Parts: sequence; C-alpha cells; structure tokens
Amino acid sequence: MLKFTKFLLVLSWLALIFTSSQIGLPAPDPTYKKIFYDYIFDKDVHVFLYSGLAFLILNFLCHYPVRFRRAALWAVAIVFLYGVSDEYHQFFVHGREASLYDLAFDVIGSMAGIAVYWLWTGNERFCNIKK
Repeated sequence: MLKFTKFLLVLSWLALIFTSSQIGLPAPDPTYKKIFYDYIFDKDVHVFLYSGLAFLILNFLCHYPVRFRRAALWAVAIVFLYGVSDEYHQFFVHGREASLYDLAFDVIGSMAGIAVYWLWTGNERFCNIKK
C-alpha cells in the first residue's frame, strides 16, 4: 500500500507540472524587455518542480532492492524524458515556448532533488528500505 501511495504522489506531481505548463501566457508587451529577475524566477520554478519530481521518484524507487546510484540514474533519466515531453508540449501552448535552457534546469533540479533525498535518508548506499 505504501508503494502505491508513493506512486500516486509521483503521478500527482507529474499532473501538477503538466497543468502548470498548460497555462497559456498573454502576449507580451512589445516594448517590455525581460530583466534578470524574469530569467531567475523562471529557472527557479523549473528547479523547484523537477527537484520535487526527482525526490518523489527516488522515494518510490527506493522501495525496491536496488543500489542508490542506479535508482538515482533512473530518476534523472525519467525526469529528463518528462522534461523533454513537457518542453514539446509547451511548444503548442499559446504564449509559451520550448527551451533547451529550461530542459537543462529541469535536469539540474533533478540532481538537486536527488542530493536532498540522499541527505534526508542518511547517505545510505542501498535503497531497499524495509518498513
């Protein structure tokens, strides 16, 4: 039951990312020039959302008998593939654009989420948690 609950948390976080990227943005004012804050805020959101996703994926995967390194690589791969699909999806949403920079920050966020999980669990080498 715990595995199923953690799987539902992963699916819920995926739905959160999808719905947040589904929101179309109004056409920008042609005279408005992006400032440094606009870039920082955009990338912070990517890092936050995808670090949470990697944390939840790793939390789910660590209930199986697997080394932490392998589970972490799977988490990064899953986050990368979902980031690619999300950027592709944003290509078709009015007012949004697909960006390789956003994808790079998605992967950086996944690594941050893995680091937080590693620190949270006490630096264990194996993931198989028996509870």
